[in-house]
Amino acid sequence: MRPGRRRLFVLVAVLVATAAIVGVRLWLKARAATPDLEEEIRAAFGAGKPVVAVFTYGGDCCEGTRAFFRAYDDAVRAVLGDFEGSVAELWVDVARASNDRTRATVLELAERLGVTQVPSVALVEASGTVAQVFTGPVDAAVLRGALEDLVGGE
Repeated sequence: MRPGRRRLFVLVAVLVATAAIVGVRLWLKARAATPDLEEEIRAAFGAGKPVVAVFTYGGDCCEGTRAFFRAYDDAVRAVLGDFEGSVAELWVDVARASNDRTRATVLELAERLGVTQVPSVALVEASGTVAQVFTGPVDAAVLRGALEDLVGGE
C-alpha cells in the first residue's frame, strides 16, 4: 500500500472508531436518563389503585407548543396533587418513543386505554377497566370531579 493511501486508511479508521465510541456513549447516556416505560406501566397498574395515565409531549419543538404542554402538565399535576396516594400516576411522554420498542409500547397502551390523541388523560379503575378518557385541554373542575368519582367508586 502506498504511504498516502495508508495515511488515508488510518485516518478513516480513526474517524470511524471515534464516531462509534461517541455513538455508544450517547446511546448509553440516553438509556440511563430514561426509565423504562414498560416498568413504569407495570408499576402503575400493579399498585392496586386507580391509574391516571397522562399522555403528553415533552419534545423539542416550537415555543408555543412547549408552552401549551407545560401549562397542560402543570394543570393536571395541580389536580392530581389532591389525590396523592389515592391513585397511581403514569406519565406517558410520547416524545420518549424514540425507538421501535418504546413506540410500540406507547401505541399498545394508547389503544388499550382508548387514547387517540395527545394530550389525553385516561382514568382507569383499579380493576383495569377504563372509566373515562379526556382528550385535549382539560377543565380542572371536571377532572377533579371525575377523579373523586373514580376514587370514591373503588
